[in-house]
Amino acid sequence: MIDPLVQEKMAQKFRLICDRYYTCTSEIFRGLGQLYVNDERFKANYENVKPGLAEFFRDAMAIYADTLEGKAN
Repeated sequence: MIDPLVQEKMAQKFRLICDRYYTCTSEIFRGLGQLYVNDERFKANYENVKPGLAEFFRDAMAIYADTLEGKAN
């Protein structure tokens, strides 16, 4: 199940990146989520907050990227 509140937070994160840093695409957003898991520095920061948070963000960002690409159910 896709939690609408989580997806709204991902939309906010996506817009923040676009507004403050660079034009973010669905592919970039998905890759950023994967980076949170693959890069130990990022992962350590998220895991410090709550174990499993890096994977949670990766998955939520991938779902949002699917929505941008029109793949969401």
